[in-house]
Amino acid sequence: GMGSDIRWFEIDPCYVFHPVNAHDDGDNVVLYVSRQPEAFGSSSDDYAQVGRLWKWTIDTKAGKVTDEQVDDRPGDFGRVNDAYVGLRARYGYLMALAGEGNSEEPVYGSSLWKYDLTNGQCWEHHLGATTRGSEPVFAPSRVGGAEDEGYVMTIVHDTASNQSRLVIIDAQNFSAPPVATVYLPQRVPYGAHGSWVPATSVAM
Repeated sequence: GMGSDIRWFEIDPCYVFHPVNAHDDGDNVVLYVSRQPEAFGSSSDDYAQVGRLWKWTIDTKAGKVTDEQVDDRPGDFGRVNDAYVGLRARYGYLMALAGEGNSEEPVYGSSLWKYDLTNGQCWEHHLGATTRGSEPVFAPSRVGGAEDEGYVMTIVHDTASNQSRLVIIDAQNFSAPPVATVYLPQRVPYGAHGSWVPATSVAM
């Protein structure tokens, strides 16, 4: 396409740090995003401006956008099963955000959330009061399985012990204790993003 093919749709001013997913639905484009009032750094307290999960529906025929707040709790770093990126995904996974109104606290939260995007139902996996999680990653347990048939993984840092660990959660039994925990030999610093790739793709 050309620059002249770009269409603009008006919404209320806001800032999106991370989208969760988007898909086409007939003449509509449906997006799930973590929407915050302002960008980081535009407020005296960055952590008061953390995002909440919103749904935007762009009507490409009417040229209008309808928006709906899915949850009023702060959360970001949203992901879906990677096989559903750009497609209609039923489930989304977000990290809870902490430190709202307290600039001394890290933004990373102590829980992960699994959302059923069709009805807004949410399941929480609490990682521990002194822990801070990271962006969740979904790993399918088998090829051709159900959308949530697999594991949600996150690297967690425990501020009390100064130890990091990889937590592996059964996505279909999300609130249950982890199916496995791997204690790492050294602390992993807070980070926004990461991906799991086959060893062959990074072999020297």
